[in-house]
Amino acid sequence: MKADTSQMLQARISSWLSLRDRIRTLVLHGASIFTLALVLSVSGAFDSDAFPFWRRLSFHSLTATLLIVQTSLGFDLIRRILSKKTSAFVIGALTAVIVLTLMTVQLQALKLTPILPYDFDPWLAFALFLAPFVLPVSALVVLAKTAHERFWVVQEYSTDHVDEVLELAFRPVIAGLLPAPSPQTLSDWPQGAIEHIRSVDHYLEVKTASQTVLVRGRMGDALKRLSLNDGIQTHRSWWVAWAIIHSVETRSRDTAFRLNTGALIPIARAREAYVLAEWKARQPTS
Repeated sequence: MKADTSQMLQARISSWLSLRDRIRTLVLHGASIFTLALVLSVSGAFDSDAFPFWRRLSFHSLTATLLIVQTSLGFDLIRRILSKKTSAFVIGALTAVIVLTLMTVQLQALKLTPILPYDFDPWLAFALFLAPFVLPVSALVVLAKTAHERFWVVQEYSTDHVDEVLELAFRPVIAGLLPAPSPQTLSDWPQGAIEHIRSVDHYLEVKTASQTVLVRGRMGDALKRLSLNDGIQTHRSWWVAWAIIHSVETRSRDTAFRLNTGALIPIARAREAYVLAEWKARQPTS
């Protein structure tokens, strides 16, 4: 019964989180496209100042859409193709070059339509003409995308670990059934060595060897009480003590710490290199 409930809950939570992140991504893309198109239209970029404003806005909206959407999708595609260890800088650079090539072809093709009634330019000269605009904007899109993934997008894990990763979902705090907490932040901080901490909304689930307590506070509050010698923040919602970590596990593109208790603690992709480097530095040398 619990397994069925767990799977159903996993499906619902994953669906909601995925929808939320997609909506946020669409809103960010839409706002970026509108802002970029408006700036280009007002400035008359690409020698378009001779056109009426509505025509400039239409052309630049199409240009901004192609640039931003292709950069975002291209970055994801290249990241899937290349090794996990490939840095975001390398992936971003490859993405920018590919997008520049695509934009060169696409804008040349638009010259065959009434949208951009200009003569064909030599391919290399046209690419060099576009580069000062396309490459910096692509870089900004990649930076915004990686920042968004690091601080907002929820890292999802397979349903094999639903009972480990989503155990808090069965607790009343998720449904808002707990009474209002006292205003003293972290006043109920437990005694003893902390094994791991999970941040949920305005609460922290703090686990020690002997007890698990739920206290009012955020991860930033907990980090003020802890140091890198104690453990590390693996994810914006997770902190784990070095002493309780047993091993590192990787499934598909997801990485996590396996604890001595058997539980899994997720490692955010954006923090993976730093977290694993700190973990390896603390391993005994043979």
